[in-house]
Amino acid sequence: MLLDEFRCQAFLARGLAHATRGDIEHALADFNEAIQRDPRSASAFAARGYAHLANRNPDHALADFDQAIRLDPQAAEAFVGRGMAHSANKNNDRAIADYSEAIRRDPKSVEAFLKRGIAYSANKNNDRAIADYSEAIRLDPENVEAFVNRGIAYSANKDNDRAIADYSEAIRLDPKNVDAFVNRGRAHSATNDHDRAIADCSEAIRLDPANPFAFAVRGEVHFTDKDNERAIADYQESFAIFERRAASDPSNTDWQLFLSMAYSSIGDVLVAQGKFDDAFNKYQDSLAMAERLASSDHSNIEWQNNLQNSTNRIGNLADQFVLAQNFAQALEASDLVIAVAPDQKWLHMNRAHALMFLNRVDEARTIYLRYRGEKDVQDGKPWESLVLEDFAELRTAGLTHPLMDEIEKPFAAGIN
Repeated sequence: MLLDEFRCQAFLARGLAHATRGDIEHALADFNEAIQRDPRSASAFAARGYAHLANRNPDHALADFDQAIRLDPQAAEAFVGRGMAHSANKNNDRAIADYSEAIRRDPKSVEAFLKRGIAYSANKNNDRAIADYSEAIRLDPENVEAFVNRGIAYSANKDNDRAIADYSEAIRLDPKNVDAFVNRGRAHSATNDHDRAIADCSEAIRLDPANPFAFAVRGEVHFTDKDNERAIADYQESFAIFERRAASDPSNTDWQLFLSMAYSSIGDVLVAQGKFDDAFNKYQDSLAMAERLASSDHSNIEWQNNLQNSTNRIGNLADQFVLAQNFAQALEASDLVIAVAPDQKWLHMNRAHALMFLNRVDEARTIYLRYRGEKDVQDGKPWESLVLEDFAELRTAGLTHPLMDEIEKPFAAGIN
C-alpha cells in the first residue's frame, strides 16, 4: 500500500512537471498512472481535472473534480477547478457556488476570489466582481490579473478613471502585459482620449504583433476619428488573426464569435466609404457565423446579441440601398434578415420600400397596411410614424412614388 502511494506521488509529481511545461498529453498519461496506483488520491484526480481543463475538455474535468471532492470534501483547489469547469460550460451560477465553497474552506485563496470575480463579471454583476477582485488584491497586492480584471469591471460600470488606474497599476507591475495595454486603450477611447488610446494599442501590438484585440480596438478608434483607411487596415489585420485562430481550432466558439464581429467591423467601414455591395458581403459572412452560434445555444446572451447586431446592420444597410436606388439589393438584404428575425417589424419597412420602387405595388401596400396600428416598432415609435419619417427621407433623396401619397393620407390622419 505504501509503495503504491509512493509511486502515485512520483507519477503525480512528474505529471505536474509536464503540465507546467504545457505538455498536457504526457501529463494526462502520468496522472492516469497515478490514479491507477492510488485510486483514492484526491490530488491525482484534481490534477487530472486541471489537465482536462487545459485540453478544453470541461466535462471530463467535472468528473475528475467531482471524484476529488468525494475523496476529500475539504479540498479547496478541487472546488476551484470544478468552478472553472462550470465556467467553461457557461454555467456561472454553479461556478460561483463552487468558488464560494473553496473560499469557505480557504478564505485566503486568491485564485478562488479571482475566479469568482470573473464569474460574477460574466453574470454582469460587476459590483460583486469588483469586491472579489479587491479582496484578491488585498491578499496579493501584486496580482496583475486581479488589477486587469477589476479594471474591466470598472469599465463595464462606466467608471473609466478607476479602470485606467487599475490598468496602469497592472502595467507598472508588469510592463509587458498586453491585456492591460489593450484594455487601457479601450478605456482611453471611452473617455475620448484617442491619442492615448492609439498609443496604448500600438504598444500592445509592439509587444504582441499577433494580438487581434489590439488591432480591433485601434481600428475602432480610427473609425471614430473617421480615418477609414487606417481603420480598415487595422480591422483587416484583426480579422486575419481571428481567421487563422478559428481555422486552427474550429471547436473554439470564442474565435468564431470574434470572427463574426470582425466581419461586421470591416463592413461598417465599407458602409462609411459608400461601398455598400462590399459591405453587404461582409455583413452576410458575419450573419452566417452569428446564426450558427446563436442557434446552437439560445440561452447564450452574448451570441444572441451578436445575432441581433448582425441583423440590425443588414437592416440598416437595406435602407442605404433604397436611398442609393439599388432596390433589388435592398429587397435581397431585407429578405435575408426577415428570414432570421421575422418579428422585428421595422425590417419589413425597407422591404416595402424596395417593392414599391420595383413597382410591385400590391405587395408593398400589403406590408404598409399590415402593421398599421403597431406600437413601439422601433425606438418607441409606432409603425405609422416610422413610415412617414421614411417617406420624408425618401423625398429628400429625390425618391417619390404614387403609393407614398396613398399611404400617407390615412397614416397622417391616424396620428393627428
